[in-house]
Amino acid sequence: MKKTFNFILIFLFFCTLNVNSQTASEAFEAGLIEFEKEKFDKAWDHFDKAVQLRSKFEKAHYFRGRCALELESYNAALDDFHIATNINSYDAENHYYKARCEWHLERYGNAIKDLEQAIVYNPNHFEAYQTMGLIYQKLKMFEKAKEYYDKAIASHPNFHASAFNKSKVKESMSDYTSALHEYNHSITHDPNDPVLYMNRGILKEIGGDMVSALDDFTKSITLDPGLKICYYYRGQILYHRKQYKEALLDLQVYLKSFPSDYEIKTEIQMLRKMVNTNQF
Repeated sequence: MKKTFNFILIFLFFCTLNVNSQTASEAFEAGLIEFEKEKFDKAWDHFDKAVQLRSKFEKAHYFRGRCALELESYNAALDDFHIATNINSYDAENHYYKARCEWHLERYGNAIKDLEQAIVYNPNHFEAYQTMGLIYQKLKMFEKAKEYYDKAIASHPNFHASAFNKSKVKESMSDYTSALHEYNHSITHDPNDPVLYMNRGILKEIGGDMVSALDDFTKSITLDPGLKICYYYRGQILYHRKQYKEALLDLQVYLKSFPSDYEIKTEIQMLRKMVNTNQF
């Protein structure tokens, strides 16, 4: 009788574990649904429940960290990504988002180390290269910044124009006229190259010729709608021209290809409120 009773207890124990595991999975799935809707506070609650039920649930920690990052709770996000990397140190995304937290906390040395790890596990992680460039630019180490912007460009076919282009032009503003002349000359000989129009548009934007820059970005998009970075540049100009609906549409297209761009997510949320409440 005692053996039978012990067996029942063991059976019930494992049943409880199985229910908890299923509940953790269900909470995680519910969190993903809210996350896709960008309801990060609700998503956080679901992922938190999943973590409480299964402490070493890597993806629940990862997505709870993503929610905390979106909600600007950088230290809380960092804790989750730290746990996620401890559980799975081979996932480049765990290291990348850990670095994003360090970046926001202005701990640039730590951010660089995590980005280096992200690149080890994903040598084509263009966002990691881009963020590395931004950090080195912030530290005024311009040659290193250029190096990583170049790698970002090389690792993604539609990432021809990164901040590298802007920083490069800013450092040589005295050559603005000659640089513009070179682009005009190149476009004359190759009028169907969307990248030439895009780079000329960046140059014109920096030079303050917003109307012509807008034309160049539109031409670039017409020639190659897949050059998503152009939607970002055009969207920024439209925003500053107070064409908020048009800006919102462009930035939403850009975000689909660059979903980790936190700053643009914030800008889109603001534009949505402005458009929906007619605050313009």
